[in-house]
Amino acid sequence: MTPLSSATDKASSISRQDEDSERQHPGAEIDDEKSHPRAGTVEEEAIPAKVHPDLNQDIITMERMSAAQSRIFVLGNLMKDPTAYSLIIRYDTVSELDIHRLRDALTTTMQHHDSLRTCFFARSQDNQPMQGLLLFPVRRSKHVPYATGHDIEQELQASRDKVWDIEHGETLSLTVLSQSSKKHTLILGYHHIISDASSMRRFMRDLNSAYNMRPLKRDLGLV
Repeated sequence: MTPLSSATDKASSISRQDEDSERQHPGAEIDDEKSHPRAGTVEEEAIPAKVHPDLNQDIITMERMSAAQSRIFVLGNLMKDPTAYSLIIRYDTVSELDIHRLRDALTTTMQHHDSLRTCFFARSQDNQPMQGLLLFPVRRSKHVPYATGHDIEQELQASRDKVWDIEHGETLSLTVLSQSSKKHTLILGYHHIISDASSMRRFMRDLNSAYNMRPLKRDLGLV
């Protein structure tokens, strides 16, 4: 199987920010059209962590946000445009791609990086910007088989218009649009509070390693 890293890499990050994550057990999975998807159908799943900042459910540790994170958090709440800190990176691949294996790799990579399983919220007592490390990441992934150019443009726009629920740890999503068995477009959407575009390329390298079942290097952070 051709590794992800051999795919042609055409990346672009776009600043701008749909769906609310369903709240259920972190280990559960939601799949539409789990097997034998029909043309034009969409596979989507979410694995949300049950967490409420005030109750500290599933939060392992809690600390103040960094100065950079606090600035993004405060400005994000003040801005009229809630999508201002939504970023995307697009990768076009020409290779075989195992969707289920990619989803497992996504879980592994998000679990590996603390910043990808962190929620950001204002402490109720004093509105202090806080971050909490979750036991499980909030993983959002979607697969669109038989995708057209129009589907890709629609998904790019949806990712730009995404309003992230960072208070509950929803900060990253991965959409795979398959035009054929060997041609795929990956759209990585994320909130700027967890990383910038250049640092997310480190995430993609780790995702590639996890996909090819290679050990991941020590987490040095994405910010």
